[in-house]
Amino acid sequence: MLDRHVLPVLGGHELAKLRPSSVRAWYMDMKKTYVTTADDAYRMLRAILTTAVTDEMIARSPCQVKGAGQARSAERPISSVAELEAAVAATPEHHRLALLLPAWCQLRRGEVLGLQRRDVDLLHGTIRIERSVVRPMVGEVVVGPPKTFAGQRTLAVPTNVLPALQQHLERFVAPDPDAWLFTSTVGGPMLPSTLNRIWQRARNRRPAGPLLS
Repeated sequence: MLDRHVLPVLGGHELAKLRPSSVRAWYMDMKKTYVTTADDAYRMLRAILTTAVTDEMIARSPCQVKGAGQARSAERPISSVAELEAAVAATPEHHRLALLLPAWCQLRRGEVLGLQRRDVDLLHGTIRIERSVVRPMVGEVVVGPPKTFAGQRTLAVPTNVLPALQQHLERFVAPDPDAWLFTSTVGGPMLPSTLNRIWQRARNRRPAGPLLS
């Protein structure tokens, strides 16, 4: 964000000489093309300059654009149970659980892909979230802890999902404790982009009706 949107325009300004008019012109120009990104970048710049004020490097922040950095995204549509069932039915059997878990257990995409056999407790009907699989814009896939410390948690699996979870373990997951629930074609965890494609294909195959979110 800093390298792409802030420094190319404002990076040449001496900090103490950066004026509100320059910040306003930068923000308004970017807003024409990048509506949401403009507010994200403005919030980041405002945080940097607020720190500069705290450190007494400048007397006052030049981020004075009224209303900037307060973008409000439109409410996202939510799939109905019927839509979810249609999407699952249109998905190959070995991928169906990857749609059921985020829908019914509120898992993030990376948390779904980070699940291993050892994380599943069928006796008590729970799953343990210990890791997440993410792919940065640049670089290889990263397997690490969840997004926040609180992300490490144990979740109860609803009774309507437990049979699908048990069948998935029996049919599609290797017996080793560290076996991934969802694997790539070359081994290792499934890529986030693969799960995106699975969901997109499920949406496109849905019966006529509202668009799945």
